Amino acid sequence: MKQLFTWSKFNITFLQSIVYSDKTAEKLKPKRLISDSDFITPYMEGICQIPDQKFVEKYRKEIEENFLAKSMNLVTICKELERNNYRGVKVRSGIPEDLLDALRKLNMTESVCRLYIRELRKAGREADVSEFESYFASPKSIDLENIIGNDLTLMDFQTEAVDRMRRHYFDESKNKAILMMPTGSGKTRTAVYFLLRYAIPRGYQVIWIAHRSMLIEQTAAVMYKHSYLIKCDDDGMNQFNMICISGEHSNIKRADTSQNAVVATIQSISRNEAYLQSLISETDKVFIVVDEAHHTLAPTYNKLIKNIFRLRPASKLLGLTATPVRGTDEATSGLLKLYDWDIINPTSMSSLIAEGVLAEPIYKFVNTGFEIEKFISLDEEKYIKKWGELSPDFIEFLAETCSRNEIIVNEYLKNRDEYGKTLIFALNAAHCISLCEAFQKKGIRCDYLYSMHDGNNEKIERFKNDDIDVLVNINILTEGSDIPNIQTVMLTRPTSSDVLLMQMIGRALRGKAFGGTADAIIVDFCDKWERFNMWLNPKIVYNRELGYKEPELHGGRTEPKLLPWEMFREIIDAFSFEIKGKVNLRTIIPCGWYDCKEYGNVLVFDDQLRGYQRLFEEREKVVSGVISSEQVEKEYFSYFCSVPTTYDLQCVLNAISAGYDIELCTFLEREIVDVKAIADSFREKGMNLYDMETAVKDNYDKQGEIIDKLYGNYQAYKNKVFLYYNLKNPIPEESTIVEVVTETKEYNPAPVYDTEELMDEVINERYPVEKNKRPHITWTDKYYDTYWGKYTYNSNSIVLNKLLNSKDVPRETVKFVIYHELLHQKLWYHDSEFRCEERKYPGYEKHSVFLYNFGRRFEFSAEM
Repeated sequence: MKQLFTWSKFNITFLQSIVYSDKTAEKLKPKRLISDSDFITPYMEGICQIPDQKFVEKYRKEIEENFLAKSMNLVTICKELERNNYRGVKVRSGIPEDLLDALRKLNMTESVCRLYIRELRKAGREADVSEFESYFASPKSIDLENIIGNDLTLMDFQTEAVDRMRRHYFDESKNKAILMMPTGSGKTRTAVYFLLRYAIPRGYQVIWIAHRSMLIEQTAAVMYKHSYLIKCDDDGMNQFNMICISGEHSNIKRADTSQNAVVATIQSISRNEAYLQSLISETDKVFIVVDEAHHTLAPTYNKLIKNIFRLRPASKLLGLTATPVRGTDEATSGLLKLYDWDIINPTSMSSLIAEGVLAEPIYKFVNTGFEIEKFISLDEEKYIKKWGELSPDFIEFLAETCSRNEIIVNEYLKNRDEYGKTLIFALNAAHCISLCEAFQKKGIRCDYLYSMHDGNNEKIERFKNDDIDVLVNINILTEGSDIPNIQTVMLTRPTSSDVLLMQMIGRALRGKAFGGTADAIIVDFCDKWERFNMWLNPKIVYNRELGYKEPELHGGRTEPKLLPWEMFREIIDAFSFEIKGKVNLRTIIPCGWYDCKEYGNVLVFDDQLRGYQRLFEEREKVVSGVISSEQVEKEYFSYFCSVPTTYDLQCVLNAISAGYDIELCTFLEREIVDVKAIADSFREKGMNLYDMETAVKDNYDKQGEIIDKLYGNYQAYKNKVFLYYNLKNPIPEESTIVEVVTETKEYNPAPVYDTEELMDEVINERYPVEKNKRPHITWTDKYYDTYWGKYTYNSNSIVLNKLLNSKDVPRETVKFVIYHELLHQKLWYHDSEFRCEERKYPGYEKHSVFLYNFGRRFEFSAEM
C-alpha cells in the first residue's frame, strides 16, 4: 500500500537547517524566516518531495545533526548495521553521541544511504503504518581488500558436502547436481560457502533463484556476511558485487554483468527475461542455483534455466532440497533427469538426530472427532479421488468449523509450557485469521501470515524475537525460513504432498547445535477418514526421508522394490480409533537409534522396540536369508504401532547379515557425553588447549563404553568436541563488512544533438510518419528528474528532457526515447500492446537499463 509522505511531520529545526542551508539554491529559499512546520513544508517540497539518494548525500550533515541526533531513528540505523556486521558500528551503551560519531565516520555507501532514506520516510508518513524495507533492497559492493573475516567453520557433514561439490563440478567437470540435505541441516549455509569459496573465485557469476522474497532475504544475509570467504585463497578479486531482485528488493534493470551474485525470485526474472542478456556474465561461467529444487519442473523455472544454458552453454546447475521426490514416479524421474541423476547426499536425517544437530521429533496425533465423510458429496468424493486433495469449497467449509478451532486452541493451552514457541499451518486465509482470533481471545500472543498480506516480514521478525508465542500461516513458512528456536509445529491442514509435509515438519527440526531446540513436537490434527487413503502420515513421510539411496542387500534375500516417489504410503485412519464425544491423543516418542555401521543410523520410536527385539531374538532367519523386509514388516510389526519404513528395515537386515550385533543408542546416553555441552563449557571457562584435551581424556576414561558405542573411539570423540568448540556460534559469524562507495561521473552539460535530425533518423529507420503528422520536437528549458520525454496529442508535439542532450547519453538511447514518444500518437497508454511495440526497437533492454540507472551514474542537479 502506498504511504503518503509529508515534511510537516518533522521538527522545525531540521526543516530550517535544510531550507536555509548554503547548499540550497537561493530561488528555493523563503524571503523571510519561517518558524511553522506547515508553512515551511511547501519550500521543502520544492527542494525534495520525498527523501531520496541525492537529498541524503547533499544534506547528510543536516540530517545527522538535526534529525538523527534527536530521534530513535539513530538507534534503529545503528542496530541494522551492527546486525549485518557493518564496519565500525556497535550498539553498546546506546549513547546518542557515540552512535552519531560512528555514523559520521562511515562513507556514504548505498547501504548507509538506504537506511537514512528509510528512516526519513518513516518519520514523514501520514499514517502510522508499519513498513518493512529490506537491508538488501539496494545492490551491495563489498571491498574485499579491507574486509575482515576468517574461514568459516562447518559441521563435518557440511564440509563433506562442500568437498563433494568441489570434486563434482571442478575436478570431474560435471555440470549438474542436487544437494540433498535434511531440513534444518544448513543447506543454504553449505551452498553459499561452496559458491563463495570455490565458484566465484574461479570467475563464476552466481544466479540464485527462489520463489519467495523471504528466501532471497535469508540467502543474501548469509552471502553478505561471509563474502570474505572469496579471498581465502587470495584469488586477486578486490570487489564483490551482489544484488537481490524481487518486488521487495531491486528492479532487474539495476543489475548488469558486473554482478558476481544475483539472488532473485523466479517471478522477477521470468517476467523480465528480455533483460537476461544484460544481466548474465559475458563469460560462459554462470552458476545457477535453484533454492528448493523441486520447483525446477515448473514451466517458469524450466524455461529460464534453458534460456540461460542457451545463452551460456557452459553454465552449471545446482539444486537444493531436503525432499527431491515429487508426487508421482514420472515427476520424480523428470526432476532427477534435469540434474543428470546426480545427488550429493552427505548425511541422513537419522544421523543428524542421533548427533543432536536436528531435534528429536516427538509426534502427537490428535483426532478431532470431526466426521468429515458425513459432509462429502459424490462430487466431492470424485474430486478427492482425482486430485488427492480437498476442493477449495470444502476447505472453506472446514475453515468455518469453530469447534475444530477450539480443539486446536485447547490443545495448546493444556500444554502451553511444553509447546513453547509454536508455528501452525492452517488451511487457507479464512482459517488463518479465524484460528488466530481464537488464540487471541484466550490471551495468547498470536498473529498470522498469508500470501500478499502487508507486514509479513515484520511479523516474522517479532516471532523470531519472541514477541509472538504462536504464529499461524498457510504455506508462507514452509521453505527455507530461518527461525531457529521453534519448539512445536501444529499441522491443521491435510496434504498429499511429500514435499509440503516434510517442509512443514522441518520448521521445528533445527537442533541445539544450530541454535534450535533439543526436541521438536509435531502435533497433527488428523481429521478422521474412514473411506479414503489419500493422505500421508507425517511420521511415515518423515521416516521415508531418512534414506534416499537404496543400500545393497546381503544374505541372499530378495531385494525389495523401493519407489521413493510413491505418493501414498499409509492411510491416516490406521493410527486412531474414535471415542465419540472425546478427542483422542496418541504420542510417538523417539527413544534412540540403531547404529547399523556402514548401512547408516536407524531412528527408533518407542512403539517399535517390541518388534525389533523379537527380530533380534530370531536373527538366524535373517542370516539364513529366508526372510525379506516385507515379511519382517508383516511378521514382527503387525501390531498397532508406527511401522518402520522398508528402507530402515533393509538397513537393520543388512547389518544383521553382515554379522553386527546391533545395540540401541539412547538419547540419554548421548546427553551424558554431549560433545556440544562439553565444548560450550570449555568456552565459558576460557580453558587453554592442554586443559581441554585433559578434560576430554578424563571424560573418556569415565564414560569410554558409551563414547565408543556412540562415536567409535576416543579420537573421533575428541575431534567432534573440538569441532563444536571451533564452531563457536553457528548462526551469526564474526566478520567486518566494508562496502565500496558507488562512484558517480560528472555529467557533461554541453549540448551535442539536434532534435530534428534525430527525429528524421527514427522516422526513416523505425517509425514512418506521414509528413503532415510529423510531431514538433524541442528540448526542455531545464533539467528534470521526473521524465525523459512527453508527447502531447492536442499539439502533436514532443518535448525531450534536456538531460539527454549530452555526449554522456548514447545517440541510440535518445532515439529510443523519441521512438517511445512517437508510439503515443496511436497508443495512449503503457499497456501490453504498447510494450510489445516498444520492445521492437533494437537494443530496447540496453536503453531501458541506461535510462533507469542514469541518476546513479551521473552527478547533476535539476537546478543546472
